[in-house]
Amino acid sequence: MSKTVIIGGGVAGLTSGIYALLSGHEAVVIEAHGTPGGNLTGWDRKGCRIDNCLHWLTGTNPVSDTYGIWKTTGMIDEKGTVATDRLYTYRHGNTELTLWRDIDLLESDLSAAAPGDKKEIGRFIRDIKAMKAMLGIGGESNDRKSTAAEKAKAVPRLLKYYGMKCSDLANRFASPAIRGFICSILTGKFGALALLSVFATFTSGNGDLPHDDSLSVAKKIAERFVLLGGKLVLGAKAAKINVKNGTALSVTLENGRTVAADKIIAACDAGVTFGTLVDEKYMPTALKKRYSDKRLMRFSSCHCAFSCDCRIPFKGDYIIRLPQELKEKYKADHMVLREFKRGRGSEKPVLQAMYFCLEDECRRIITLYGRPREYRNFKHELKADIESAVCAAFPQLAGKLDCIDVWTPATYKRYTGAETGSYMSFAFTSGVIPSAVPSAVKGVKNLYLATQWQTMPGGLPMAANAGVNAIKAIERDEKRENLKSSVISAFDRARYFSYRKSPN
Repeated sequence: MSKTVIIGGGVAGLTSGIYALLSGHEAVVIEAHGTPGGNLTGWDRKGCRIDNCLHWLTGTNPVSDTYGIWKTTGMIDEKGTVATDRLYTYRHGNTELTLWRDIDLLESDLSAAAPGDKKEIGRFIRDIKAMKAMLGIGGESNDRKSTAAEKAKAVPRLLKYYGMKCSDLANRFASPAIRGFICSILTGKFGALALLSVFATFTSGNGDLPHDDSLSVAKKIAERFVLLGGKLVLGAKAAKINVKNGTALSVTLENGRTVAADKIIAACDAGVTFGTLVDEKYMPTALKKRYSDKRLMRFSSCHCAFSCDCRIPFKGDYIIRLPQELKEKYKADHMVLREFKRGRGSEKPVLQAMYFCLEDECRRIITLYGRPREYRNFKHELKADIESAVCAAFPQLAGKLDCIDVWTPATYKRYTGAETGSYMSFAFTSGVIPSAVPSAVKGVKNLYLATQWQTMPGGLPMAANAGVNAIKAIERDEKRENLKSSVISAFDRARYFSYRKSPN
């Protein structure tokens, strides 16, 4: 039984640990913070629970490949999932458009709002169904895996989206409301295939929710790991992976303690692994190219959370257009509002507002963090501007909101070490086909990766799959090593008996 030491107690690290234990290994997870979960987390302010992560979860359809991982780790427990009827609603003037779980309702909703776009809407719906098949969900009721023939049939329909951005897709429609609807959730700069994937995932019942909030779910996964026999070390930051003669041997913590290991899995931010924990020269070439690829974007967001003294007047996510002065000030077109009701860790309903920041804006905000007065002023203005925009969209909330926290890309950088405060990996842009970076680190024996940065666009499913793949890679390498040892032993025995039989 080998000892596997895992750096990082987020979803990738905990999944690695659970699958290591199930494969018969000893597993130790080292987490820098006092709470496990990584970005799957939340925190309490003024008696309210702020949920950092879960507003939908890919992999909740039992026929999907990721569902088994969620069941194994405890992300989905015996209570199952909450089937939400909508993912987001977008407002354009007096028109509201919703991404319904029911794809027929989605089509009729869009057609009623824009009768002149009916033909284009029909084509869009057929392409969403093609993407469902490509993602592995088949059947009218989304209750079986799609066949190879169904996937092959979907390819021609989806090829036209390869070089298309969301803004290009939006321009196929005459209706300003539909154009805004398409560009509001991911922004117009993301790849159109990414948007199709969102629509296909949700309408196939593969994007529902666990019953608990992010922090509670993270604790359940950690408890599953410990219950299986794993050792979870919290508040212990890794400082260095010790490599000798091309082999990773141990991990040194910031407190000076060294933890020996047979196998080491780096389940933290890839930028922290290469350049801080080990020499940057070991970064896989495929990953290094992604960091320098101008087609790929890293992004984060700015957030403000409010407790509400009244009922929140919408369900799920609600996206509003920012007024022109705020678009220019924050370099964002839309703001996403999310409602978190009682029963998910809060005494009062919580409304969270956020807008996306692309890489240059993330860097600017992170630079502000180094100038405390300017950063405080920025957050103060941000809170005031967001509250003003929310109340302009929903006047009934005026005087009913109490700001309980503000956080930015600088917060995420401080928490995860990600250079630009990214909580996902590279954005899925046009002209790019996602491929996975292998788990084994070339040039360093016994060192493996388990991080969302290995597969675009990252997120919880990519992190969990990376954790599983790291253990599979370890298992393959151990079998190879055992086979090699067996062959060498057999050769040595044959040579020995040949020597014994020799007349000399």
